[in-house]
Amino acid sequence: MTQVTYWVSPRGRIKGYTALGHADWAVTGEDIVCAGVSALTQCTVNALEGVAKLKPRVLRRPGFLLVQVAETSGIRWHDAQVILKACANGVASLARQYPDHVRVLWKIVK
Repeated sequence: MTQVTYWVSPRGRIKGYTALGHADWAVTGEDIVCAGVSALTQCTVNALEGVAKLKPRVLRRPGFLLVQVAETSGIRWHDAQVILKACANGVASLARQYPDHVRVLWKIVK
Protein backbone atom coordinates (compact mmCIF):
# COMPACT_ATOMS: atom_id res chain seq x y z
CA MET A 1 0.00 0.00 0.00
CA THR A 2 1.13 3.55 -0.71
CA GLN A 3 0.66 5.99 2.14
CA VAL A 4 0.79 9.72 1.55
CA THR A 5 0.99 11.83 4.70
CA TYR A 6 0.39 15.59 4.50
CA TRP A 7 1.68 17.87 7.23
CA VAL A 8 -0.71 20.73 7.92
CA SER A 9 -0.37 23.75 10.19
CA PRO A 10 -3.15 24.51 12.69
CA ARG A 11 -4.27 27.22 10.22
CA GLY A 12 -4.70 24.62 7.47
CA ARG A 13 -1.55 25.36 5.47
CA ILE A 14 0.14 22.33 3.92
CA LYS A 15 3.83 22.34 4.85
CA GLY A 16 4.89 19.16 3.11
CA TYR A 17 4.22 15.49 2.56
CA THR A 18 5.73 12.05 2.36
CA ALA A 19 4.81 9.26 -0.03
CA LEU A 20 5.84 5.84 1.17
CA GLY A 21 5.52 2.34 -0.22
CA HIS A 22 4.12 0.77 -3.34
CA ALA A 23 0.45 0.43 -4.19
CA ASP A 24 0.73 -3.29 -5.08
CA TRP A 25 -2.17 -2.97 -7.52
CA ALA A 26 -0.05 -4.74 -10.16
CA VAL A 27 3.53 -5.88 -10.64
CA THR A 28 6.29 -3.28 -10.55
CA GLY A 29 6.44 -1.40 -13.83
CA GLU A 30 2.79 -2.05 -14.64
CA ASP A 31 1.13 -0.56 -11.56
CA ILE A 32 -1.05 2.33 -12.74
CA VAL A 33 -2.06 3.25 -9.19
CA CYS A 34 1.55 3.62 -8.08
CA ALA A 35 2.29 5.53 -11.29
CA GLY A 36 -0.63 7.87 -10.57
CA VAL A 37 0.58 8.66 -7.06
CA SER A 38 4.13 9.12 -8.33
CA ALA A 39 3.02 11.42 -11.14
CA LEU A 40 1.00 13.61 -8.78
CA THR A 41 3.64 13.87 -6.09
CA GLN A 42 6.55 14.42 -8.49
CA CYS A 43 4.61 16.97 -10.57
CA THR A 44 3.96 18.86 -7.35
CA VAL A 45 7.69 19.20 -6.75
CA ASN A 46 8.16 20.50 -10.29
CA ALA A 47 5.29 22.99 -9.91
CA LEU A 48 6.55 24.24 -6.54
CA GLU A 49 9.88 25.02 -8.20
CA GLY A 50 8.67 26.19 -11.61
CA VAL A 51 5.40 27.95 -10.80
CA ALA A 52 5.65 29.04 -7.16
CA LYS A 53 9.40 29.69 -7.54
CA LEU A 54 10.14 27.94 -4.24
CA LYS A 55 12.89 25.47 -3.50
CA PRO A 56 11.34 22.69 -1.43
CA ARG A 57 13.43 20.27 0.55
CA VAL A 58 13.18 17.01 -1.37
CA LEU A 59 14.45 13.58 -0.43
CA ARG A 60 13.94 10.70 -2.87
CA ARG A 61 14.62 7.02 -2.31
CA PRO A 62 13.06 3.97 -3.94
CA GLY A 63 9.49 3.83 -2.62
CA PHE A 64 9.87 7.08 -0.68
CA LEU A 65 9.48 10.80 -1.35
CA LEU A 66 9.69 13.58 1.23
CA VAL A 67 8.81 17.17 0.33
CA GLN A 68 8.94 20.10 2.77
CA VAL A 69 8.13 23.71 1.99
CA ALA A 70 9.39 26.56 4.18
CA GLU A 71 6.59 29.01 4.89
CA THR A 72 6.95 32.32 3.14
CA SER A 73 4.59 35.19 2.42
CA GLY A 74 2.86 36.67 -0.55
CA ILE A 75 1.96 35.20 -3.89
CA ARG A 76 4.61 32.45 -3.81
CA TRP A 77 3.12 30.99 -0.62
CA HIS A 78 -0.38 31.29 -2.04
CA ASP A 79 0.71 29.53 -5.24
CA ALA A 80 2.43 26.81 -3.20
CA GLN A 81 -0.76 26.18 -1.25
CA VAL A 82 -2.82 25.88 -4.42
CA ILE A 83 -0.30 23.43 -5.87
CA LEU A 84 -0.11 21.36 -2.67
CA LYS A 85 -3.90 21.25 -2.31
CA ALA A 86 -4.27 20.14 -5.94
CA CYS A 87 -1.83 17.29 -5.23
CA ALA A 88 -3.73 16.33 -2.08
CA ASN A 89 -7.04 16.33 -3.96
CA GLY A 90 -5.61 14.11 -6.68
CA VAL A 91 -4.11 11.63 -4.25
CA ALA A 92 -7.34 11.60 -2.20
CA SER A 93 -9.25 10.78 -5.38
CA LEU A 94 -6.96 7.82 -6.02
CA ALA A 95 -7.41 6.71 -2.40
CA ARG A 96 -11.20 6.74 -2.85
CA GLN A 97 -10.93 4.71 -6.08
CA TYR A 98 -8.32 2.27 -4.74
CA PRO A 99 -8.83 2.15 -0.95
CA ASP A 100 -6.87 -1.09 -0.58
CA HIS A 101 -3.85 0.43 -2.32
CA VAL A 102 -3.63 4.13 -1.36
CA ARG A 103 -4.07 5.77 2.04
CA VAL A 104 -3.98 9.50 2.82
CA LEU A 105 -3.16 10.76 6.30
CA TRP A 106 -3.19 14.31 7.64
CA LYS A 107 -0.95 15.33 10.53
CA ILE A 108 -1.19 18.66 12.33
CA VAL A 109 2.24 20.23 12.85
CA LYS A 110 3.40 23.56 14.23
